[in-house]
Amino acid sequence: MRKVCRFPSYVSESLSDERSQLIGRRHGVLDPSLRLFYANPIHVERGQGPWLFSPSGKRYLDAYNNVVSVGHCHPHVVRAVSRQMAALNTNTRYLYEIILDYAERLTSTMGDNLAVCTFVNSGSEANDVAWRFARHFTGRSGGLIVEGAYHGITGDIADFSPGRSGAILAPHMEAFVSPDPYTGPYGYDAPDVASLYAADSDRAIEDMRAKGLEPAAFMIDSSFVSNGIPGVPAGYLQKVTEKARAAGALIIADEVQAGFGRSGTHLWGHQAQGIVPDIVTLGKPVGNGFPLGVVITRPEILNAFMTAKGLFSTFGGNPVACAAGNAVLDVIENEGLIENAGVTGKLMGEGISALMDKYEILGDVRQRGMLVGAELVKDRESRAPATEETVRLLDLLVENGVLVGKSGVGGNVLKIRPPLVFRPEHAEIFVDALDRSLASL
Repeated sequence: MRKVCRFPSYVSESLSDERSQLIGRRHGVLDPSLRLFYANPIHVERGQGPWLFSPSGKRYLDAYNNVVSVGHCHPHVVRAVSRQMAALNTNTRYLYEIILDYAERLTSTMGDNLAVCTFVNSGSEANDVAWRFARHFTGRSGGLIVEGAYHGITGDIADFSPGRSGAILAPHMEAFVSPDPYTGPYGYDAPDVASLYAADSDRAIEDMRAKGLEPAAFMIDSSFVSNGIPGVPAGYLQKVTEKARAAGALIIADEVQAGFGRSGTHLWGHQAQGIVPDIVTLGKPVGNGFPLGVVITRPEILNAFMTAKGLFSTFGGNPVACAAGNAVLDVIENEGLIENAGVTGKLMGEGISALMDKYEILGDVRQRGMLVGAELVKDRESRAPATEETVRLLDLLVENGVLVGKSGVGGNVLKIRPPLVFRPEHAEIFVDALDRSLASL
C-alpha cells in the first residue's frame, strides 16, 4: 500500500536488507558503471540529523555529507518547504516576496560589493554562470584553478575540474600547484612557505600569456577538499588572489564546500581566508539537499551580462527553493552552528590526531572547523600514499557504523565532512569507530 501511494519506505527491524535486488534493478535502469560507495554498498531509506538508517533500522553516523548542511530531514527545513509548496511554486517571471527576502538576507552576509544575486539549481550551474559572467565582463577567455580542483559537471566547468594533479588541461586553462606542505615541494617548516607556493601562480599566468591568452577568472574552493584538505599555509590564498587580480582576473569563490559556517569562525570560507571575491557561488548545502544554486556578485558585473545577453532559469529562485534556503540560514543562526563547527571540529581533530601515537599509517591530520583530512601513508618517512589501505578502512568504518569519503591525489586522505549538526558526542563516536577500524586494518 505504501508503494502504491508513493509513500517513503518504512523502516523497521522486521524488514530485510534488499541490497542485491536493488543493485540488479539499478543496473537495469541506470548505467552499471554508476559508482556506489563501499565494497558492500549500504541501503538507506531514512535520515535524521547526522544519522542515516537502513530499512532494518541499522544506523550509520554520517561524517561525509555536506549536502545536508543542517542535518538530514531537519524539521524546520521540511516544514518550510512543505508550507511553501502548499502555497505557491512558480518562476521569477512573476513577482513574489520570498525571493527578495532571501536575496537580501544572503547579500547582507557578504561584503558591500557583493550585492546582487542570480538563482539557478546547483553548484555546477552556479559556477557555469559565474564563468560566463567573468568572460563577458573581462573580455578574456583564460581560466585559472588550483591543480586537482573540482567545481562541477557542466561542459565549461568540467574544464575547471581536472580532479587530479598532472591531468591534461584544456588549452585555455592553467593550474597552480596545490599548496600542500605535507607532500608538496615545500614543507611546513620552509621559510615563508605561503609565498613559495603562491609564486607558482606567476608561472601559470605567464604560461597562459605565452599561449596568447589572458586570465578572465581564478576559481577557488577555499577549503581545498578535492586536493585532500591540505594544511594550506596561512596567507596563501590572500597572496595568490592578489596575483590573479593583478593579472586582470576576477576572483570566483566557490563556497559549495567551504561555506555555511564550516570554518567554525565565519559564515563563508572566503571571509575565513581574508579575501574579497568578485563573484561567490553557492550550491549543495544551500538548500540542505533541495535543488538550489546561487551566484552573488557586483551589480556592474551582473548588469553588463544581463544587458548584453540575458539569463533565465525556469526553476532557479522558485519560491520553494528560496524557502529551503531561508530555512537553512535560520537553523545555522538559531542553533549556533558556526560556533559548533569550531568547537566540535576541534574536538574531532584532536581526537584523530591522538590516534597518530597508536597507528603509524596516520601520517598527517589537518582540521579547519568542521572539516578534517587524515592522510594515510605506507610509512611516515616516504609518505607514500596508502591507497589500498584507505579503501579498506572506509569499509571497516562502515562495519563500525560510520560513513566517510576519501580525497587527495593518491585517494589516501579520509574526507571527514559531516553535517554541521555534528555535536561533541558524535565526534566521540566517530573517533572511537576510527580507533577500532584502524586496529582491524
